[in-house]
Amino acid sequence: MAKVMKKHAAFADLQEYCAELIANLPEDTDESEHKAVGVILPLVLTAMVKFHDNFAVQQSALRAILRFVDEFKELLVREKAILYCVNALRAFSTEQELVHLACSTLNSFADNNDQNVITLTQLDTASVVLAVMGRHLNHEGVQQDGCALLNFLCVAALENERVILQRGLQLIVSSMRVNKSQPSIIEQGCMLLGNLSFSQPEKQTLVGKHGGASVLCQALKQHIDHREVVEVALEALVHLCAAHESNATTVVFNERVVPSVVHAMQKFPEDLKDTHCVQQYGSMLIAALAKINRTLHGRIIAEGGLRALIDSVIGLQNELQSTQEDPADSILVKFQDRVQLVKDVSIGDADSVLGDANVVSHIVAICSKYIDSKSIVDSCMSILGYLAGVEDSRIEELLMKKQVATLAVSTIDRFLQDMEIVSASIILLQNLSVNWAVELGQQRVVEVASRVVTQYATESSLVAETLSLFANLAYADETHAAIINYTVPTKALSVLRNLSSSHDLTSESHRTLVVEKAFWFFANLVSGESTEQQKCIEQLMELDVVPLSVQFLRKYDDNAVISEHILSCLWSFFSQEPESTKHTSVDDLVTVLQRHPEVEEVQDWALEVLYRLVRTSDSALNQLRQLTNLNALLNRPIELFPEALSVHDVVNRRSEERR
Repeated sequence: MAKVMKKHAAFADLQEYCAELIANLPEDTDESEHKAVGVILPLVLTAMVKFHDNFAVQQSALRAILRFVDEFKELLVREKAILYCVNALRAFSTEQELVHLACSTLNSFADNNDQNVITLTQLDTASVVLAVMGRHLNHEGVQQDGCALLNFLCVAALENERVILQRGLQLIVSSMRVNKSQPSIIEQGCMLLGNLSFSQPEKQTLVGKHGGASVLCQALKQHIDHREVVEVALEALVHLCAAHESNATTVVFNERVVPSVVHAMQKFPEDLKDTHCVQQYGSMLIAALAKINRTLHGRIIAEGGLRALIDSVIGLQNELQSTQEDPADSILVKFQDRVQLVKDVSIGDADSVLGDANVVSHIVAICSKYIDSKSIVDSCMSILGYLAGVEDSRIEELLMKKQVATLAVSTIDRFLQDMEIVSASIILLQNLSVNWAVELGQQRVVEVASRVVTQYATESSLVAETLSLFANLAYADETHAAIINYTVPTKALSVLRNLSSSHDLTSESHRTLVVEKAFWFFANLVSGESTEQQKCIEQLMELDVVPLSVQFLRKYDDNAVISEHILSCLWSFFSQEPESTKHTSVDDLVTVLQRHPEVEEVQDWALEVLYRLVRTSDSALNQLRQLTNLNALLNRPIELFPEALSVHDVVNRRSEERR
């Protein structure tokens, strides 16, 4: 055949006939015939050039090229083939079948090799394809293959994307509307709109203004039975609406898309073999929409969006629970991401939904099964810590089970070197301990938490969370023995001393947080008159806690919370050892009083400590009497704090005692 084509190169009919023969070779062509085809294809390209205006030759040649796209091994030959196909598309743009054939052929080249896409870009193929799609809006094949080719081009190069955004948006939307009943076209159209909307607000706005949001929502609703269409429509909506209030408002309120998303997630259950599935994109869309603003968040919860997201997590958890094989890392990451989405959306009015869904049991079950998986454990601890702060009696009841606290403790034990997991677990224990101090006040919890303080002494955020846990535990007398045994006060004081001597340890806001939590812990530890509390005071006094406390009182006298905690501690310390008042002064206490005139707790504690001071020091009493601003303090409106001691009371009480 090659000899015939060469000998009769001037005969168009013969060239057409030979090209048609090649195009119609059977699928089971053997290797020798494939080699022969490799010789003939360049002759077909030559015929395309020679008879560039002959419809029949171009059509048969395109069929032959499409049939053997994989045989174009050499780059130069491929580039010629692509060029001739684009030329045929330009020359015969009014011929539907040839246009369809050319688009299909070019689509195959684009799918075959990345270098081919570069060649297509250099030939401005996007503009040519948009032109022929506009001419043949009702032709299914042209629209499908045209959109598919534009998808390759859009992803490959920014210049292609710019061409499509500037010249093709309205055409794509129109194509999806005209061919709305054709799932193959709708699938490619959704994918293209998603690619065009990705990552930039300007592109999201442009696609939205041209009706992209509307056609995507209609595609989801009309093709709810076609899994492939549903997947790409949901993904495209994620790209279009993420952090874009206008598009999000359109799809939620104008297009009422949330019920359709919920329906789709109910219709297509989790598929562990498919990492890009309806459940994944549906969950991402619900979370993206809910995070825009409170109005959208409320509407999504009301229309079942959060419940669908929770059910998706439960469905994935059930699949993971039932599988006998070790799941791929991508599946575990998917679960981690899905749990994080639930946490992101579970704010405000979401408490009842979380309670209805029995989320805690499912999270605990999956975490227990995959306790060696860092990604699973991290996400489970994170959401359990969040749930522990949710005000719902059903959630509280489930969390109060010893299994949850035990899981958190064993997680810290297992992943002590992983700061993120440890932090999430400490937050969970801290939130649990607010309502469960006695039950959590066991030696094991204190022992593990004390190791966290030792391991992460310079990590201020984690230290602060751990000290908050100890502060909650210290409410219960039963915990004090364990706290002393594991020298927790010593470790907390060590952290404070590092803070006071180092300026590079952490940011000032984090330093402040650590100081607040440390003195909150001390205040809870020493308040009261039990034997264990007296032992705690003695241990702290032996560690020279008073000078350090006064040092921090002076440094943070403008912080009402820290001042209250420190003053509460000083009152206990001075009650135990009156001579220790020598470390403070009237000026320290008067400064705090003046800084916080309307904070009753600070006023009360400052005045009580001041009373302790003047009881043990005549010089302090004299200093107080000689203050130039004493009258201002004495005239403080006592009606603000009916039960508070006034400075006048302090002076009078001490004077009476001296008499």
